[in-house]
Amino acid sequence: MRFDPDGNTLAGGSCDETVSIWRHTGSQFIHLQTLTGHTANVWDVNFSPDGSYLASSGRDTTIKVWRHNGGQFSRAQTLHRHQNEVNSVSFSPDGSYFASGSADKTVRVWRVERIGDTSPQEQPRQAGLTKALDFEVRAFNGELLSLKKYRGKVILLDFWATWCEPCLVEMPNVKRVYQKYKDQNFQIIGISLDTNRSSLRSYLRRERIPWPQFFDGAGWDNSVAERYGINSIPQTYLIDGNGFIRKENLRGRALEVAVGELVTENNHRKNLRKVRRKR
Repeated sequence: MRFDPDGNTLAGGSCDETVSIWRHTGSQFIHLQTLTGHTANVWDVNFSPDGSYLASSGRDTTIKVWRHNGGQFSRAQTLHRHQNEVNSVSFSPDGSYFASGSADKTVRVWRVERIGDTSPQEQPRQAGLTKALDFEVRAFNGELLSLKKYRGKVILLDFWATWCEPCLVEMPNVKRVYQKYKDQNFQIIGISLDTNRSSLRSYLRRERIPWPQFFDGAGWDNSVAERYGINSIPQTYLIDGNGFIRKENLRGRALEVAVGELVTENNHRKNLRKVRRKR
């Protein structure tokens, strides 16, 4: 259990998969809020030095970061980079970083400024016209792979892994979207955070996934994932024909709708350019 820096708020993790928040008033503690989201025992909690964030770690291998504002806590992000239960979390003295220790024998260091207000696992967000970071790597089949190679097409950049259950749950929907739009200037590029080549190969063959995949066996340290600062998967970026990120973290029906709209927009622009050339 931990107090916030002011000593007025107490947070404690529990074996019932929750974090309880208590307010200290005089000689009594009043229960304020129960935070849910972990799927196994919560081992540790810790406040940032200014009390604006609370981090919780658990047996489910995740770290939940909660934003503290006006006496209420709301989930800011779920972080998935450990391979085993996360035993502890601790902020740096200036609050710009926090570290997590895990039974996978690693310590991860996280930059607090990269923590947003919405969890990428929960809600898609409009990314605005940010240029997608290009890369040039060897695909799983040995061919060169880059965003530039597919310039002019709508691209879904998909960070995933065969060990990621939410990724596998979403895969049928991704396959359906690919089949619907693959002949309309649409391409998917998979970035696999797997560490076992044979497991990935077996899955791709079994599921008959045709789009290119990048795999370097580095897991969370995958070179393209590092370039994009990936902290949780599945994570997707929908990129237009000019190489700009238009939306992020789309799932289910929202993915199909967004791809359909952007494919229509992209093909309309391509047709307009053809007409202007003829003139």
